[in-house]
Amino acid sequence: MGRACAECLRMVLVIYNFILVLIGLVILGFAVYAYIEPVAQELIEVSNRRTIATVVLFVLMGLGSLTLIVALFGCCGAYHESPCLLATYFIFLIIIFAVQLSGAAAGYFYKEKFECCGVQGPSDYDGKIPMSCCIASRSSCNSAEFKEDEIYTYGCLDKYKEAGISFLQILFLVVFAISFFEIFGLLFSIIMCCIVRKYTADYYEVDYAPAS
Repeated sequence: MGRACAECLRMVLVIYNFILVLIGLVILGFAVYAYIEPVAQELIEVSNRRTIATVVLFVLMGLGSLTLIVALFGCCGAYHESPCLLATYFIFLIIIFAVQLSGAAAGYFYKEKFECCGVQGPSDYDGKIPMSCCIASRSSCNSAEFKEDEIYTYGCLDKYKEAGISFLQILFLVVFAISFFEIFGLLFSIIMCCIVRKYTADYYEVDYAPAS
């Protein structure tokens, strides 16, 4: 029964990591294309955010490459049923997961740099204004008695469009979707590792037990 579970989970993990390889290739290909495509570079120039966009593209290149390498580790670990490779795969997948969530969170908090509030404007929060909407010199803007001169009145959507990086909203959704997908990889790998270890321990216990 344990062996059958290991075989089934091994195939699931191999297929999962094959999909993860494709995701890594898509991320890497998108970043490289956006970096060398003249039209994309022209949009970056117009946005006056060349440094930020370049950093984002390089981060995506690194993330795509790391995802590709880690997925190959996962395929090898699952195919050969290697606890060492599976443990390495698990650790690196956690690192990728943390980097993706950190990047998405950094992009969310970066909206303070645009001096904006909400997606369409302060009305998105129904009177409960977060600190990211506050003008730095105003100390009471997030209280119930805030005044309009204490908060940014422009929505972040307009600011993002003005900066030429409105695609970040879609990018955040994609990152969160991939991160959610990677949770299954974490679960599959740790379960597979436990099954392989137990199966190996049982094998040696039965075959190499001293004769009575």
